[in-house]
Amino acid sequence: MKKYSIYEIAKSTQGQISQYKITKAIQDKELLAETVKDGKGKLKYLIADSDLQQWLHNTGDQMATNIILPNKQLINEAEPQKENNLKPVLEEKDKRIEELKEHIYLLEHKNIPLLEESKKEAQARIDNVNNQIKELQEKEEEKAKERRKLIMDLSQVKFYQGKKRQELLSKLNAIS
Repeated sequence: MKKYSIYEIAKSTQGQISQYKITKAIQDKELLAETVKDGKGKLKYLIADSDLQQWLHNTGDQMATNIILPNKQLINEAEPQKENNLKPVLEEKDKRIEELKEHIYLLEHKNIPLLEESKKEAQARIDNVNNQIKELQEKEEEKAKERRKLIMDLSQVKFYQGKKRQELLSKLNAIS
């Protein structure tokens, strides 16, 4: 519920009802108002919209017809502007939503086969890499076996067989 100060009411009536007349009506209990102290210690009255309308109706039809309250005036002026301002924005948003829906449809129906092809290609690449890894592991195992054999042969070579020893060491060096 909108509440008005005495100043707002007096200003909106354009001098037809003075601040003094409103304050007098409040003091005479003709007009109900909420009393609030402002920061300077002065009393400030806030009058509810319904109470103001009732008081205006009781004071006389001639006064009531000429009063335009700030809240009602703002609503009447603002609603068409808001509606006019929002209409292009809403149309643009609706257009964007339709574009996004169409894009989603295309993604769902046209890109699924592309994704399946990509998945098959990726799986083929993964299988190829796995095969290469297995081949490298087998080669490393063969080298390890050959190293062990050469080391065993080297350990059995006697001290005076220098030529054979050099030959085994050069083979080991080549494998590494």
